[in-house]
Amino acid sequence: MGYYLQAAIGKRIDERISAPDGHVRIVSLSDEFSLVPITDELFDALGGGVPGPHFEKLSPAVEQWVKELSRFGPIAYVEAEFSGGVGSQSAVVYDSGAVIVHPIHSTDAINQALRHLGASKGDATDEFEALGLPMHRNTRDWR
Repeated sequence: MGYYLQAAIGKRIDERISAPDGHVRIVSLSDEFSLVPITDELFDALGGGVPGPHFEKLSPAVEQWVKELSRFGPIAYVEAEFSGGVGSQSAVVYDSGAVIVHPIHSTDAINQALRHLGASKGDATDEFEALGLPMHRNTRDWR
């Protein structure tokens, strides 16, 4: 069974969200963090488009929306795809509408981005686990 995630993650996202009605689901994670899954429906509602290299859903329209969310604090856009123990992760972090961590494409890209947001692993294996990201195996399951 694979693991697929395309999402925006940050602290207190619910206080700054603006997006097409009915397409946004804000999921509370641990330690004041929230996740917004970038479902196919939200992707289309934001304007779709052609994603950049190494990303499946980070199109210019999605990137502009995430930049808007970052006006009030850092936001990471993350993607992961794993199947049978093989896969990849990509992440980029924005703050105040600008890129503060350029795209990372590595096996720990999401953990690196989460650390920039102030996430702590505590007693967990890593920040990914500490925030509860293994809870669902697919972006659409976060709905």
